Amino acid sequence: PESEELDALYDRFLVRRSVRQVTAAGVAQMLTYYSNADGVDPEALAATTSAGGSAMADVPAELRLTREDIKRCKAEALGRVRVPPAVIQMITDLRTYLQEKIEPPVYVSDRRLVKAIQLLQVAAYCNGRDTVTEYDALLLQHVLWQRPEQADRVADWVVSQLSVDDGLKQVQYLLSGLFSRACRSLGNPEKVAELQGEVTQLRDVLMEKYMQVAHNLEGGFPVVLDNLWLGEEESQAIATALQPKLTKTRGAVETILHDVATLEVALSNGSDPVTLANLMPRHWADFIRNSDINDVRPIGTTPLGGRRP
Repeated sequence: PESEELDALYDRFLVRRSVRQVTAAGVAQMLTYYSNADGVDPEALAATTSAGGSAMADVPAELRLTREDIKRCKAEALGRVRVPPAVIQMITDLRTYLQEKIEPPVYVSDRRLVKAIQLLQVAAYCNGRDTVTEYDALLLQHVLWQRPEQADRVADWVVSQLSVDDGLKQVQYLLSGLFSRACRSLGNPEKVAELQGEVTQLRDVLMEKYMQVAHNLEGGFPVVLDNLWLGEEESQAIATALQPKLTKTRGAVETILHDVATLEVALSNGSDPVTLANLMPRHWADFIRNSDINDVRPIGTTPLGGRRP
């Protein structure tokens, strides 16, 4: 659009799909059909090209999707489907990226952003879920662009975010903190018991994350391939792009989960600092390097091998 009036009108078209031209083989088939060259019943042909079409007439009344059905679906989706803060932040970051990080900038109005969130709620509802996930944001490649060539920029950004798990960095910091507290708490049964509970909770969170990633990798990405709102070719391409990235994420989760399980067992067995140092040398080195000397001196800077200096 080249005027403000047309821009405002264009902004109200929420879903935007760029339709490619019919292939050479498809053109021949289409022209053959509509020229009635194969002897198609003229009345049936006229019905398929008129408003409504004969296809609708062949569908039983109880299976037809009416305007009221669509309105009711949207109302139920907006009332029942939750949008987590992580998804809200992801969409906020996407608008910032489109408006500030690419040339030419892609303007996304507040109204359009609200409608996009509602679309994701409807998509989640139609897929039988009560929560929007980051994977639903893949639909935004058909919403948040002004020119067709910008759709790929949106899709690439969303895929990159799906494979980046900043939460793992936070878990690493949390694990380092738990390890440091464990070193200071050895010999204090009450503090060790408290730590055991926190380590167990962290292990449960990581197990859930691991199962989620493994389910997608080993189950053929059902969260993408079974999404009713993604085309087959489109979802296959997304799954292919995500596989190597999620494989890397699974490896990172495995490493952290191993360390958490090691700390959990060490606390359960009442291990001493020497054992902790040998079981988790990298965390021990971080503890020695980053702790106050007054916290380290009572424990000792135990080297690998178990001997105190």
